[in-house]
Amino acid sequence: MCTSYTLLYFFTLSAYLLYYGKRGVPMNRQLLQETRLLLEQQLPSDAAIRLYTEHMQSELDTMANLLTLYEIEHRDRCVLMGCYWLLLQAMRTHEHLPHEPQAVARAVLDGDFLQSFYLQFAMRHQFTDLISKLAPALKVMQIRRAEGIQEGETLHAIFSSYLAKRYSRRQRSKQRLKQVTYDVI
Repeated sequence: MCTSYTLLYFFTLSAYLLYYGKRGVPMNRQLLQETRLLLEQQLPSDAAIRLYTEHMQSELDTMANLLTLYEIEHRDRCVLMGCYWLLLQAMRTHEHLPHEPQAVARAVLDGDFLQSFYLQFAMRHQFTDLISKLAPALKVMQIRRAEGIQEGETLHAIFSSYLAKRYSRRQRSKQRLKQVTYDVI
């Protein structure tokens, strides 16, 4: 016979594993670490571009949270996170240009390189549908930024729309609790 403590234990354990994964590291942090490794392996070393999280951590965490809500293979989740990271860093690099002329040129070139590397990265991992979904929206965002308009659709909103159309959401925790209950009984 199943007691309420047993059910509570199994529910807590399943919630823990969903949040922390098998290694005991929060899933978001693990996803970001694995994504960074994947990107660093594929970024050409002579580009001398460093991936950073400063001033972007909350956006990266929000996207990582969103990606965990969908039924996506782990490798694809890392690739999608990588595409988002590359685009976000490219946009931030272009938005926050330094004042020294040589540093400005370097920042513009780095931002452009990150954006073109996103295309190569997405193509290499067969995410051509992501490219076709994002291309028009990214162009509109660039035009608005050039005109000094900060309003409009965000990168996060565009990715959210893409994920909603391509992937199905995970079942809610209530449905997982029912499954755990049935498995235990």
